[in-house]
Amino acid sequence: MNRSGTMLRPRSSVFPAVIFAAAAASAAGCGADGPSETGTVVRDSAGIRIVENGLPAWDETEAWRLEQRMSIGREGDERYVFGQITAAVALPSGRIAVLDRQAFAVRVYDDAGEHDVTIGRRGSGPGEFTFPSRMYALPGDSLMVTELRGGYQVFGPDGTYARGATMNSAAALRGLGERNLGGSVIPLPDGTLLISAGEIIREVPAGTTVRPRRLHMWRADVDAEGDTLAWIGATPRYGSQGGRGVGIPLIHPGAWFAAGGRPVRVAVAESDSLDIRVFEHGRPVLRIREQGPPTPVTPELGDSAVALNLAMTARMSARTGSEVPPTLEAELRARPVPDYWPAHGALHVDPAGRVWAEAYDPRPVLQRVESLRVFDTDGVLLGRVAIPGTAAVLDVMDVGERQVVTVQRDSMEVQHVVVYDIIRP
Repeated sequence: MNRSGTMLRPRSSVFPAVIFAAAAASAAGCGADGPSETGTVVRDSAGIRIVENGLPAWDETEAWRLEQRMSIGREGDERYVFGQITAAVALPSGRIAVLDRQAFAVRVYDDAGEHDVTIGRRGSGPGEFTFPSRMYALPGDSLMVTELRGGYQVFGPDGTYARGATMNSAAALRGLGERNLGGSVIPLPDGTLLISAGEIIREVPAGTTVRPRRLHMWRADVDAEGDTLAWIGATPRYGSQGGRGVGIPLIHPGAWFAAGGRPVRVAVAESDSLDIRVFEHGRPVLRIREQGPPTPVTPELGDSAVALNLAMTARMSARTGSEVPPTLEAELRARPVPDYWPAHGALHVDPAGRVWAEAYDPRPVLQRVESLRVFDTDGVLLGRVAIPGTAAVLDVMDVGERQVVTVQRDSMEVQHVVVYDIIRP
């Protein structure tokens, strides 16, 4: 399935981050397989396979590639015009479902890109959306759509409302203090749910940066107590010197998780470094790492980030008729910048259980996913799969066994859903 967005019954298993710290600390005493021909080192620590990846396993003749199959989106027909796509997934039948938050609807297209059915509308009743956030494919071409403030609805393959539930973050996460569900509710094949909740940061002292924690939980249902899967650092927040409140740095690491495969695998990571933790049946079984130095954030990258944000704000202001604040550039330049570029973007787990990690091109900062690193089910780096195209912004929404679904935006902010076939030699 797809990220954080792209998900057993281990209700008695609790695996806080301290377990991983202990595993890492004891790794020096664990047996290692020794480096492979690619420089990859594999060792075991308390039953957790730890893979330190060197060079990719693929050579030029084995590398996978992507080939565009179709593009969905055209002017003049509202069924193909998108306002704010927050999710796009491939269904088992080959159809493509697209969630447009601005339209409060899901549109489903056949395998040739032609409109099939529209699901939902604005409202608070069954089959209606108030703030749709994420969407997931279920067996039989059914869909689950989650709401930003908690809750979900399930629709059949013909778009008919099937069932739903609402969740209050305080009730759903009893005993965990004030949390924000953030719409991250992922359905698992056995009917359980994986919920992500982040700390709510309301105040940060001016000139300082804090990093809230994000919690990932297994849950049997919306009324039952959940078990902690892992705590990881979420997107940092900083206190603005100008007194404008809590902000987000221009370049920042993120907290990512994804789930998929059979048995279900959950991949969790912070993007400060490539260190991905993989769970099966609620237990840590694999830790994927990558050797090599991080990419430094140069002054040129910082300038590029400022220019990008100014350009995006200017385009948004032109569309809404508002003015760009005259102090915006100074405020952007005052935001903290890290020493190193994030090691990866969002994670995906495909139906076979492989982990895919997004890689960004740092030149047009935060603009486009350049490629995807692919790790096999044992955690070995197979190689990178480049994403074709020249779109100004490209986001990967879903990675399947046969296709990759992306959302691309051009310089005029026009959105298209572009589907690529995965070509294996």
